[in-house]
Amino acid sequence: MFNLPDGVNVTDLSGIEEGYDERMKGQSYIFEINVSSENIAKYFIYLISQVGQPGFFIVELPVTEDEEEELRKDNTYPFYNRVYYLDDISTAKVKEIFNKYERLFVHDGMVKFGFGAVGDEVFVDAYKIFSVFTTDPGKYRKALRDLNIPCKKHLKTVWDNFSENSPGELKALSEEPSVWDMLDELKEIGFYWFETREL
Repeated sequence: MFNLPDGVNVTDLSGIEEGYDERMKGQSYIFEINVSSENIAKYFIYLISQVGQPGFFIVELPVTEDEEEELRKDNTYPFYNRVYYLDDISTAKVKEIFNKYERLFVHDGMVKFGFGAVGDEVFVDAYKIFSVFTTDPGKYRKALRDLNIPCKKHLKTVWDNFSENSPGELKALSEEPSVWDMLDELKEIGFYWFETREL
């Protein structure tokens, strides 16, 4: 049974199961990983333990409605996320922050997040699909074996099932604190705006 976070809605989950595949891009490797919602926290914490220290914590959230109005002149324009970083951070500090806001990181459909350093990054993207970018794939293959995540020759993600008749939807949790409340608190401990990124 593959479970979705509360802020993620996918109408067609046929063929979707936990697993990963990998490919090379230039001199680096990219792992793409399907993770059932009950395992997101555990897998994220385990995978970031493979990343060197100190590193950077990255958080992405959509722009505000006012910013969107200014940036999107009409419906042909793309949507945008604001990207925030906290530099020179240890894995232990990432775990502390993640644990404090675990429900939002795991279940809110609006937030993307990750931890990286030179040569490595673990990132939880839209629809909570994990990506690992690395120049040292062996340690992630071992970590994924430790987590009993099978390697798939052709990994099927929710993106493969999307169509006009079977769309996906990402939404913010309608509870307090919100991800935007979380962002305000993260800014207080040193997170800074890096860029506004086109989706």
